[in-house]
Amino acid sequence: MVEPILVHSTTFPPSPRAYRGVPSKIAASPKGDLLVYPSAHVVTLLRAADLSAVHIFRDHRFETSAVRFSPNGELVASGDREGEVFVWQTFPPFEMKYCLKNCTIGEVADIAWSPDGAKLAVVGNGGSASYLELKTGSSGADLTCHNRRIESIAIHPNEKKKRILMASHDSRVSVFDNSKGGYRPKYSHLLTPHTKEVYSVCYNMDGEIFASGGADGRLFMYCEASQSGTEARDNVRTITSIVFMPLPPLDEGDVVNVEDVDRQEVVVYASTDGAVRAITWDKNACVDACDMDDLWENETVGVQRLGLAASPSTGNVFVVNSNGRLDQLRVTDGSLVKSAFGHKSHLKAIDIDLATGVTVTGDNNGGLCIDIGNGVECFGDAKNVAVRGLSILSNDGEGAVICLRLDNRMEVLSLLDGCVLSSTCLPSEPLAISRGKDKVAILCHKHCLLVDTKSKHILEQEELTGFDPVSVAMAPNGLELAIGDTSGVVHIYDITDWELKVKHTLKLRGALWAINAMEYSRNGLYLAVADGSRYVSVYSRDDWTLLVDDWRMHNASMKTVGWSPDGMTLATGAVDRSMIVWRLPQGGKKFDPIVQKCGHIPEALIWKSASEVVTIGEDGCRIHWKLKTEED
Repeated sequence: MVEPILVHSTTFPPSPRAYRGVPSKIAASPKGDLLVYPSAHVVTLLRAADLSAVHIFRDHRFETSAVRFSPNGELVASGDREGEVFVWQTFPPFEMKYCLKNCTIGEVADIAWSPDGAKLAVVGNGGSASYLELKTGSSGADLTCHNRRIESIAIHPNEKKKRILMASHDSRVSVFDNSKGGYRPKYSHLLTPHTKEVYSVCYNMDGEIFASGGADGRLFMYCEASQSGTEARDNVRTITSIVFMPLPPLDEGDVVNVEDVDRQEVVVYASTDGAVRAITWDKNACVDACDMDDLWENETVGVQRLGLAASPSTGNVFVVNSNGRLDQLRVTDGSLVKSAFGHKSHLKAIDIDLATGVTVTGDNNGGLCIDIGNGVECFGDAKNVAVRGLSILSNDGEGAVICLRLDNRMEVLSLLDGCVLSSTCLPSEPLAISRGKDKVAILCHKHCLLVDTKSKHILEQEELTGFDPVSVAMAPNGLELAIGDTSGVVHIYDITDWELKVKHTLKLRGALWAINAMEYSRNGLYLAVADGSRYVSVYSRDDWTLLVDDWRMHNASMKTVGWSPDGMTLATGAVDRSMIVWRLPQGGKKFDPIVQKCGHIPEALIWKSASEVVTIGEDGCRIHWKLKTEED
């Protein structure tokens, strides 16, 4: 018999880091085939063509804030809010190559690579930049000129020029030059056309032109040779990001050469008024004397545009929005090619409708993502109240989902548009939720509630006395309920006429460990219990005999359990960042467990089919795993 294995199938990554009014950092590789952006405590690497996840870099201890590809595209430098910069590979095994500490005072705002890829310039709070030797980590120079936070930095693409630009919150753009030699770039002069904070500065492809923009809504373009500039635009709100990009060939059959610096260029800039704009100019004329022509404008009401990245190979611009959405725009006309949604923070809850495959996930910021198969739609919570549980009620016509929130609310939301159909106050803090045939059980800190799936109303409220509840599980037929407490006891209730009646109690090994998770098998024959002592116990519902009591391979406390649809395979997730798939003995034969490192702590897991299990975790990722045999 061929033993099955667990393999990674798909990762749905978190959304880019996005705070209203604050520039977001996103970068494209030199070839334009990869994208990278910071999000929560991780860094996400995507394919530019389809926005699918390539790798999630999880080595940062703090919230990530800035990213940049090396000139050859083989490395990424990522910084976080405590001034640490990690340099790691963009190809398997995605190994971390360097770790640079104390690069800035506090948050890393931006990173730039020297053209030869040997040095890094890192800026942030403190008004100075660290110019670091990558291999040694030594700071050959601190570029000091500004008295407030430096938001953006750019290094001339031609190594012979040796010029560095920095944009600061003190409304100035500084120029450092090292063309005369020496290890330390020297201060040259200041450019002061802006009246407020400057948020972005960048060079074009050949380094002959650079541009700056900021909180005054003014876009300035400069000639590199003369350092003279012209005000290109002054009709927007805060400019958060600027990129230069060559226009792709007009004929679809033409091959895009990303190194062709003689192609017509376009400058694209994003602003907080919800628009992304593109302008062109006569490249044969001096930029400070030629006319600027509007190429296109893409405006979205209600969101701010916070970050840009250009991908010459695809002919698209990628935009980070304040709601966390990542848009892909065609650079020739600004039309929307594709959008991608994700979560901004720690994922806390998931539910899947097995009949349709509809998936709903909720996070610590109150955001919900609903995946109906043709893309993910994201719906936020105006109060940013954390989600604590989800249960899909139906998906026939207008489906709905129950959402438990930390402020003691039960919301019923539409699966079509995420709007709140009803909101009910709960008697105490919600802890867990479980669904049966025609009812849903909601476990609160001191109460257990039963909700009718048809009317979506609470029909029973039972006060729990004598123990502190932790977890809940409802039998598939909706006639039995199990509640686990902090002392290792499982309380079994019969549900008759919407009333809870004590039926039985199960004591696990006499140890005072909390019952962290429970679930009935889909066929209703078994109850799986995971406790704080790292044991998994499986009970038969016929006579409550213990079928399995020796499943203990996790190295830390378990968080979640889930049965496969056939009721013979169980998956468990624990704080040790692993998932284990167990199979019940058959005909006296025992099977070896399948251990899989998840990368994140599985906050919850659920089976989508007999061969596919889904985990969610603190990194904001939803990961799909396939159970395959080596013959597949």
